[in-house]
Amino acid sequence: KTTKFSLRVRPKNQDDITEFEQLTFWSENVAMTLTGTKNKIFQSIIKGSLIQDQYFEYISTVAKQDNYLKEIIDSVKTQLNLTEGKKSEMRMRYQAALRTMKGQKMEFIFNNPGYYSTAAELVWYITFAPGEIDRKHAEEFYVKMGVAQSNIYGHQIGMFLTRDKEIANAQPLGVGDYPYNFILKNISGNEVKFSSINSKVILLDFWASGCGPCRL
Repeated sequence: KTTKFSLRVRPKNQDDITEFEQLTFWSENVAMTLTGTKNKIFQSIIKGSLIQDQYFEYISTVAKQDNYLKEIIDSVKTQLNLTEGKKSEMRMRYQAALRTMKGQKMEFIFNNPGYYSTAAELVWYITFAPGEIDRKHAEEFYVKMGVAQSNIYGHQIGMFLTRDKEIANAQPLGVGDYPYNFILKNISGNEVKFSSINSKVILLDFWASGCGPCRL
């Protein structure tokens, strides 16, 4: 099964962010090799997977900005005597660099609809930052996916575009009205339509299974 992994190396000193290392990569059912060096795990070379090659191409386009962001964070953590003015300046620099990196990521994603990894990255934005997605570009991306629309990420992108349009055309809700009539599985694995719940009081608590704090 094609899966995205994150390999994290804990620092000896948990308070020293400069020692923290992480390597994110794709693994698929082919022979793969990972060659790395102690204390430089993030520079590991991974060979054998086309999807990983495509993902590396993606992260390489934003590597400069990503390193710049890390430098800013490290500076704030290590320079304990920074003035409030300097901290404010660094926050503005960080936000500007973050916007630039997001723009670079989106450009690469929408320019490469044939990559398995870019579809996964688009789904990440759909899940955590749907407001940052250009709907027209997302629709064009989905059309150009072709047969890949049937994979797990293509399916999620298609659902997003369909439901996003339905929600946009929905009538405003009033007191006592039901929201979007979604269907989800309960703890027994059975599908339940929201409108079938007739309790006097209904509490909606939306959370993500991939979010650690959400599960606490």
